[in-house]
Amino acid sequence: MALKAQPGEVVRYRRVTLACGATVLSQADNWYRPSSLTAEMNRRLETTDTPFGIVARPLAFTRHTVFSQTSPGRKCRIAALLVTARGAPFSFVVEDYRRVLCSARSP
Repeated sequence: MALKAQPGEVVRYRRVTLACGATVLSQADNWYRPSSLTAEMNRRLETTDTPFGIVARPLAFTRHTVFSQTSPGRKCRIAALLVTARGAPFSFVVEDYRRVLCSARSP
C-alpha cells in the first residue's frame, strides 16, 4: 500500500466531517501510521475532531495528489498521500467535497 506500513504495524482510520451549520461541506477518510506521529498528535486525533492536517502540521509534510475526480453537479473527490519532510509516507486521505456553499446569515 502507499503508506509502506511494515508487517504488523498499526494503521488507524479516522473520518472527519466538516460542516457549516447543518450543511455538510466535506468528509475526509484518513488512514495513517500512528508510529509516525508524536504521542500528543495521536492523543488529539483520538480525542478531538481537529482536522488531521492541523494536528500533523509540525511534521512539515507535503501533500501529493494521487487522483482527483469530479462528478457532474454532485461533488469532487480527491485522494492524497502525505509525506514527512524526510520523504516517509504516513497518511493516505480521501476527501469528498460537496458542491454546496455555506452562506452567512444576518441576524
